This record gives sequence, structure tokens and C-alpha cells, in this order.
Amino acid sequence: MKEIKNKKTLIVMVAVLALAAVGGTIAYYADKMFFTNRFTAASFIMDYIETFDSPDNWSPCEETPKTIVATNRSNGPVSVRVKLSESWKGQNNENLPLTVNIDGQDSRIAIINLDNTDKWTFDGEYYNYYRDLQPGETTESLMKSVTFNCNVNFVKEEITYVETETGTIGTSSENEYLRSKYHLTANIQANQK
Repeated sequence: MKEIKNKKTLIVMVAVLALAAVGGTIAYYADKMFFTNRFTAASFIMDYIETFDSPDNWSPCEETPKTIVATNRSNGPVSVRVKLSESWKGQNNENLPLTVNIDGQDSRIAIINLDNTDKWTFDGEYYNYYRDLQPGETTESLMKSVTFNCNVNFVKEEITYVETETGTIGTSSENEYLRSKYHLTANIQANQK
């Protein structure tokens, strides 16, 4: 019986040694590898240049130059679009209409003179540059100037007569647009492609 017990012990020992040899072999062939991946985003630099001198006494028929261009200083192409917003603000900062009725037709008080219309397409809200702007390229300007409508009369024809001690004085009343301010905002957006 001792011989069987010794055989069992020997078999167990051989099995343990075999497992140890296999485990040692597995451990011997184990290895680790780490990959560190770095991604650097492309640069996104745009230059926007506006040419505009704000007039202090803007009057009917006066045309004021205004241009805006965008230059792509990025590494890749970009799309460019412009949204124009305008408003008239009265002396008390109240909103005034953008148009007045002249001879039965609504006429814009400030006329935006667009330029390079073959390079800009209007989608109902934005003017989109006709193609992607490549690195180093500059757009053509969307506009060239803004003109104060010549047909707008800002003095009402109403005359009020006031009796004073020295006689009768006639005074005309002013239109609400006198001393008002016109605001034209160009929101330019560039998106990487």
C-alpha cells in the first residue's frame, strides 16, 4: 500500500512540477506593450479686416465705404459666411423701422451696396462664400458701401404757429429719424472643413 501511496505522491509531484514548468514558461513568454498616441489639432486662425469710418453727420445721398474680408491663416480649408443685421435706434434708443413710405412704396432708408455678388450666394439668412477658402487665401468683400437713401425727407412738413408777445412764430416738427443712429452688424463665421 505504501508503494501505491508513493506512486500517488510521485504522480502529484510530477503534475505539480509539470504545472510549474508550464506556468514558468508562460510567465517567461509574457510581455506588456503600451502605445501612446498623440494627436495635435490643426491650427485655426482667421483674420477679419473691416474698412469703415463711422460718419458723425450721415445725411441723405451720402455714401459711406464699408468693406469686410476674411483671410484664412489656418492649416486647412475653411468655409466662410456672413450674416448682416441692421437697425435704426431713435434718440431714446427705441427701434425705428428700416423702411419708409416714399410715393406709396416702402423704401429702405439705408441701402447696403453689395459687391462681388458672383462670389457670395444668399440662402435666406447668410451670404456664403462660393467656395472653401484655402490656407493663405482672402475672400472678396461682400459689400462696398452703405448709402443713405436720397429720397428720404426727414423733416415733416407740419408747421405749428405759436402766438408770442413779439408776434407769430412758425416751427416745423422733426422726423423721428433725425439724430437717430443706424447700426449695421456683420456676423462673420468661418468653419474648418
